Amino acid sequence: RIVSSFYYEPLTVLVNLNHKRSPCVYDRQVTMLVRGEPFLHAKSTIYLTDPAWEEMVERRGTPLGAVFRVMGVLPTFHLRSVG
Repeated sequence: RIVSSFYYEPLTVLVNLNHKRSPCVYDRQVTMLVRGEPFLHAKSTIYLTDPAWEEMVERRGTPLGAVFRVMGVLPTFHLRSVG
């Protein structure tokens, strides 16, 4: 939402990898596009620490990338590298 607002353009997210490593732990890789051009490649490990969130993904089929929006919160993260 922030990047889309900055460019005043729609943002496209391509999910390159979405792998469940273990219960409540997912590895993801995404590419974000603005105006059809890639501007970001991101690798992340997502830890779902609330059983209700795991239920949303596992039983209700909520896409992992949408869980934060559905729950009305922003994720916390640690930036490991840029380059």
